[in-house]
Amino acid sequence: MSLLNRMALVLVKNPETPDESRLDVRGNIVGNKGYFPVDIPIYVGDFVERADPRGDVVKQRVTRVTVWDAGSPAVNHIEARLSDLA
Repeated sequence: MSLLNRMALVLVKNPETPDESRLDVRGNIVGNKGYFPVDIPIYVGDFVERADPRGDVVKQRVTRVTVWDAGSPAVNHIEARLSDLA
């Protein structure tokens, strides 16, 4: 699962509410998809933040989550569809 743990990310739960919380997680973002270990509590509506190499922060909203549970820790993962925040 080393490919799933490449990037330092921030998972924002209950974004833009009084109950907002932030979790430091690791994953891999490629375009509009994010890949995470199966134990990351990521759900539709969460935000994912990552450092932009140009010095800013990229924020994306989770729009769909698929849990790929093949029965093997070597291949189990979560795929999250992401959309950019304006």
